[in-house]
Amino acid sequence: MPQNGIGFAGAPVLELGCLPLFCYTAWRSGGGWAMDISVEALWQMPEAELLAAYHGARRLYAEKKFARDTERGRLQWQRARMFATGTGGVTERLNAVEASEELAKKGQHVRELTRELDLAKSDVGVIYACLRLRGVAAFSQPKNDDFAQDDSGPEADEAGPPDGAA
Repeated sequence: MPQNGIGFAGAPVLELGCLPLFCYTAWRSGGGWAMDISVEALWQMPEAELLAAYHGARRLYAEKKFARDTERGRLQWQRARMFATGTGGVTERLNAVEASEELAKKGQHVRELTRELDLAKSDVGVIYACLRLRGVAAFSQPKNDDFAQDDSGPEADEAGPPDGAA
């Protein structure tokens, strides 16, 4: 159960497990925590708290990604089931799947989850940039997770131009 407390400079803290999320203090109307701490406050935050905020943001990102991927898979399965159980030719069944209001609502929900995931990913990127700019000793992002494999992650800027172009 999340507990509220007071963190760095009196900012509210949400604790999920043992990692405080210093930067997630406002509940968004669409659901999820919004980062409402400024970059200047992140810059002034002690290193240990900044690392804890980073790992907490990564955990939130992973949870949102899992939820979005689960809903996306469920939607694809329901579309396939509706297509397979439909009557008529292929075109008629495809049209029936596309015209389904229930599936359209679920598709909209997946798009909203994707938006929240993108916001969480940008929050992770901001905290990551603060850590890199501050020169945190021996800080490196793991290369074996989904976030590190995304082209739009914070490490994409370090990768250089594609195809070895200068």
